[in-house]
Amino acid sequence: MFEQSRKNKAAWVPAFMAVAGVTFSTLQALGKADAFCITTGCELFKTISIQGYSLWWAGTLFFSFMLVLCLTGRRAPALAVAGLALFIDTLLLIFMAFTAPCFSCLVVAVLIALTFIALYRDNGSRNRKPSLLLIIWLFAFCPNLFGTVNETMGTWAIAGPEQPDMQVFFSPSCPVCLATIERFASNPDANIAFFPVAEQESDVNTVARISNYMNEGTSFFVAFKRAVRDTSSGNASPSLSLRWDLFRNKARLGTLGVTKIPVLITNGVPQSLLAPAQQPGTAFTPAPDTPRQYPTTQPTMPNIDQFSGCDGEAAAPCPDQTPAH
Repeated sequence: MFEQSRKNKAAWVPAFMAVAGVTFSTLQALGKADAFCITTGCELFKTISIQGYSLWWAGTLFFSFMLVLCLTGRRAPALAVAGLALFIDTLLLIFMAFTAPCFSCLVVAVLIALTFIALYRDNGSRNRKPSLLLIIWLFAFCPNLFGTVNETMGTWAIAGPEQPDMQVFFSPSCPVCLATIERFASNPDANIAFFPVAEQESDVNTVARISNYMNEGTSFFVAFKRAVRDTSSGNASPSLSLRWDLFRNKARLGTLGVTKIPVLITNGVPQSLLAPAQQPGTAFTPAPDTPRQYPTTQPTMPNIDQFSGCDGEAAAPCPDQTPAH
């Protein structure tokens, strides 16, 4: 009798999840929820479309259909549709685990899972065994969650703009890094950000001294030179927050598979690596009475053997490159 009285009653909990899914998917399809795009996977997956329509509209359609089923009390069909959606979402999560996590997609994944759980518990006894499909989904979801946390952990720049043309990761104990800082930090107008990395315990103290000098109003270039050369001041009592910031920078390099520092990350190609064969905006036209000739350029990209860097105990690989004091 209880089953008969409950048969056509609305399933309010999964209906609420469906409303949230409709709202979120529609806002994403209209481009009104970019604030949730905090991972690189969001940019990758938001361009996927079906016949020119954003994939988010499929999410809107699914949650709208689920809402109708839940409000009309059709629990069995709703559970079947939610199970199919959970299976498809599991495949998507596995794909994202091997590419890039999409935070917005994870939000929808949680809504699908919660809808499925509510219907699954509502359609049977509370003593029913856990769903195997839900367990598989959870195993596919966790790597994406960890990847999202790792990506949003971010990095810490001790100096430079928020959107630089170049990012320089350096360690104070690396001699090649000293030359790199001399080259790039001496120009205060350069759009370059500097990210310290602690390869040794002494690097933590050096970075702390740099930070203290900068807090006194000294430029990064001067603060760096003073901190590296003036070791008589002793330890600067680095704080836990500074150690955390240095750890974030080192973790970032770890995700990039970096084995040597300094590391230079650029947006675009520096002009110094391009050999302008002609003035910008002009076309090459041969002389009328001579065979057609094409402009030639001399390669300016350095050979791979010309790259220098420090790894591990930084002073060992390049002891002869330490600048004279």
